[in-house]
Amino acid sequence: MNPSLESFNYKTRIIMLVIIATLLQGYFFIQNLEPFIGIELNPTGGNQFEIEQLHRLGWGKANNLIEGDRVVYIDGEPTGEHWSVIEQMRIEDAEELLVRRSGRLISFPVDYRSELFTQYFFYLILPLLFFIFILIFTYFIFQREDYQKSKLLIITMGLMVSLAYSSTGLQIKMHDFATSILTVVFLLSPSVFYHFLYHFFKERKKVWFRKGSIYLIYGLSIAGIYQANTYAKEVRLDYVILPIFVAILAIVFFQMVRGLFYLKQHDSFDSLLGFILAIGFAVAPFVTLYIIPFLLTGMALMPFEYVNIFLFFIPFGFLYMILSEQLYLLRFQIKKLPYYLILSSALAISITLVNFILLDHSPEFSQLFSLFFYTLMVIIGLFFVKKQLDHYFRPQLFVSEEAYQASLFRFSEILRQKQSRKDILQAFLREVREVLPLEHYKLIRLKDMLVPTVTYSELPERYTPFLRRYQHQRFFIGRLIGRHGLFAMPINNYKAELYILFFQTEENELSKEQVDYLSSLVQFANIALENRMRIDDLLDELEMAKQSDNMEWLSRLLFHWSENERQRLASDIHDTFLQDLIVMKRQLERFSNQPTKISSKEVNQLEESVQDIIYEIRETCRSLYPTILDEVGFVEAIKELTDKFSFQSNSKLTFETNIRGEYQQTQAFQLTLYRIIQEWLSNAYKHAEATRVTIRLRDLDDRVLMQYEDNGQGMKETSWTEPGDQMGLLSIKERVKSLNGTIKFNSELGEGTRMEIVLPYHGEMEVM
Repeated sequence: MNPSLESFNYKTRIIMLVIIATLLQGYFFIQNLEPFIGIELNPTGGNQFEIEQLHRLGWGKANNLIEGDRVVYIDGEPTGEHWSVIEQMRIEDAEELLVRRSGRLISFPVDYRSELFTQYFFYLILPLLFFIFILIFTYFIFQREDYQKSKLLIITMGLMVSLAYSSTGLQIKMHDFATSILTVVFLLSPSVFYHFLYHFFKERKKVWFRKGSIYLIYGLSIAGIYQANTYAKEVRLDYVILPIFVAILAIVFFQMVRGLFYLKQHDSFDSLLGFILAIGFAVAPFVTLYIIPFLLTGMALMPFEYVNIFLFFIPFGFLYMILSEQLYLLRFQIKKLPYYLILSSALAISITLVNFILLDHSPEFSQLFSLFFYTLMVIIGLFFVKKQLDHYFRPQLFVSEEAYQASLFRFSEILRQKQSRKDILQAFLREVREVLPLEHYKLIRLKDMLVPTVTYSELPERYTPFLRRYQHQRFFIGRLIGRHGLFAMPINNYKAELYILFFQTEENELSKEQVDYLSSLVQFANIALENRMRIDDLLDELEMAKQSDNMEWLSRLLFHWSENERQRLASDIHDTFLQDLIVMKRQLERFSNQPTKISSKEVNQLEESVQDIIYEIRETCRSLYPTILDEVGFVEAIKELTDKFSFQSNSKLTFETNIRGEYQQTQAFQLTLYRIIQEWLSNAYKHAEATRVTIRLRDLDDRVLMQYEDNGQGMKETSWTEPGDQMGLLSIKERVKSLNGTIKFNSELGEGTRMEIVLPYHGEMEVM
């Protein structure tokens, strides 16, 4: 499917789901404004009914009705004629009761009173808060431009759980529509979550269970829904749906535990563990304290209103996984105050709920609100105080371990002076040793890209747990692997030898900032080492060429190309993050000479500047060599290019390809295709001024066909072959020529641009 159309349909479906869920939530909220009466009757003969039981949260209990009172009339009609009494011998959906007590008739109007706050708290406020947190989670996912089926499924599951939570208050009021909705979403939500697990790990190429088991789970859910609707009038609904729900959960958790063993050496292990903890904490109390005791003895150990509170672990757990990048990567920054507000609200709600549950009496609404409000303010204040304390005491607490930008700047200055591989590696190790809290480190060389076995003798015994966990797993340049204080970071691949830094940290885990710093430093070092290797190879070839006749032009061309690349890289560094670093250095000098304290606003501005510099460094490194080709493969690398263009540009991009899975061509061939598409998109973004851009990439068995078309301003057809502003297009021509390909170009001023390239397989020119 067209990626743009696919993304549109994906977002449209999310919007429709949210709209439907919001409408149902609004309907449930309005219906729940009517009090839950909570009176069970016992017929005593002669059309007489007395109160047998009062629900602890019901209107009857709050209005001081007592067991043994005789209910004579409901809404002016004899008690035995009211629909709720006929169906279940209960009183619901009534406006007035006439009760006989000690020979006197007493009228009780059914309305809201302060004693009912507890009921509204459980049936209105908590479900509404849960739905709000699910909407926040949905918003974070919605910000992602790329389409993944797992995202649609996890949002669907969250909205279904929120509907189940909201409909429980109406189900006990004998509301037929809410009961039907509850039955459907209650049984389908674990099935949808199981379906989500399949696609989430399939997208990471790590699925451990068959797709057929998804149909089995859905089949059980549908069978339970059918039985609930068939026998709803004959048996209590709980005895129908709860056993099926437990069976589905047992299958889901069995598969997740299996997955822990399957993924124990993969990066997705933490994500699966997060799912188990979030869902486990949410449903374990419901299963162990309500469902199982109810099915065995007919009485739950804890009321469902209390165990439902644990459902908040679902949105809280998923939000934490997003913020810690274990679920999906965020594409936007969260401002400090909203972030603190969300965390503080969650903690304040938890403290308020614990206080409410532990109290022997039902507090007034004003008391609970005051507790929540003051707790919220105190927690927010503590977050900001902690931020200031971290700032003041950071030199004493962390010494120089947080000076990441200064380290990167120092390393870049060293690279300008040191040229040999030995000097570059020594400078790299010195920066890592001084900035990161390491107990031990060692740089080794391997003959392949796989983690060695536990018998590898070049490493000390302290790394044995690491080797046992990750043995035979593949290394990727710049990608950190490891956990529990033992890590490895591949730096560079030189003449069939892989340079890898093994190290042990003082703490069990590295922070996100430390991982970002180390990744950026490795990218710098790898680029410097790659350039050193290529310069050495070019100089060797140049020496060979000088021994031949009439090869002076080649020498001039190679030196000219080398100097141009150096000049471009120097210009990029000078004009972007080097300037930013100089500005930051001046700001820090000003702060050091400033007698007053630094404001939090100025600290925030510095933090944002650091984030911008990290982003620019990564983009510069990627422009020099797209390591993403090695990390995720050709298809995903091209998808990342198109996603980035769609995110940055106002042009509508249509990208079509029939290449799927792993592209079985040489790395040089894939790099050529990548660079051509990259240049097309760069030209469309900077020069074309087009509203529509179309790129097609077709695998034709013995060749590949590439087509580009836009409706932009176009150019003179002869200008693209001349050096100058269209240097990028000229490089496309040279790349195509190097692979014995053909190129057709058609463009006129104001008429857009069209280009067609055919590259034969096995058409690479031999390098002398």
